[in-house]
Amino acid sequence: MVDEDWYRAKNLIRPPYKVCIGAGSNDLKTKMHRGHLVASQYGVGDQSIKKATFVYTNAVPQFGDFNSVSWQNAEGRLVNWGRNNCAKKGNQNVQMFIVVGAIPSTKLGPSKTRYFGKNGFSVYQDDTNYRVNVPAEMWTAACCTFEFTKDGGKKWYGGVRSTAFWRENVPGKLPANRVDVEFLERMLKVKIRKISEIYLFPNSKECNKAKNFISFPKA
Repeated sequence: MVDEDWYRAKNLIRPPYKVCIGAGSNDLKTKMHRGHLVASQYGVGDQSIKKATFVYTNAVPQFGDFNSVSWQNAEGRLVNWGRNNCAKKGNQNVQMFIVVGAIPSTKLGPSKTRYFGKNGFSVYQDDTNYRVNVPAEMWTAACCTFEFTKDGGKKWYGGVRSTAFWRENVPGKLPANRVDVEFLERMLKVKIRKISEIYLFPNSKECNKAKNFISFPKA
């Protein structure tokens, strides 16, 4: 069975009856991907790093157009963001740290829990032999450090830049939401209960400061 909320998000209308995988027209179907948690794009320039991301321990169920359009575009823009704001010509000792996560739908209560199993995607939990939770949302935070000079190398200064984005794991091609690291931490604290504090970059408080936030361009 396909959950009604997912069907409406995909087709913008209420299904006329309970929708079954394989029944009726193709409009009643929604593709799911074994999407990357850590993107292969983040290994740009190093094939061994890219290859290392293609393992099941780095896989997470994602709706097809979420994975191949919205999320893939956001990951690509993050790579360009790093080039333009961290690894600019003249900068040295550049390091970029990327933290990626998924919020299980179980965190949102039984009525919002989603599963992937041999019988398809649904709210039902009768598939005891093969059942994988489908995340409700995915998020990414990035922070880079580097050294730059203003006087041709006579003196070097430390620089920090940060950015973040998130999106619900639902059908559709809407772009990811662009936010700063501090906003993302507050959001995760609210959604992931029983956690008093969340620090995505605990060893660098500069990553949270508004002056160091630079959003990547809108798609």
